[in-house]
Amino acid sequence: MKKIQINMILTVVLVITGMALILQAQQGRGTGRIRGTVNDEAGSPLKGVKIVAEIQNFKLTFKSTSDKKGNWAIGGLGTGIFLITANMEGYE
Repeated sequence: MKKIQINMILTVVLVITGMALILQAQQGRGTGRIRGTVNDEAGSPLKGVKIVAEIQNFKLTFKSTSDKKGNWAIGGLGTGIFLITANMEGYE
């Protein structure tokens, strides 16, 4: 009888530990979305700009690239403080 109880306790501990690890891996992720348009100084859209959104709390990064109209979008974001950067060769 004691062996069954010990096995049950170990099973519960393992399940709780596994769930905690799964939930920790999901931190910073959610259903939020950001989008925008990248233009040059003359107002023309820029294609191929690399957009990076980094959640400061969890050090997660999400990436996107602008299309021929300069549009970009990043989905699957959770709550937090974001650092968003746009980078393209030839531009600062």
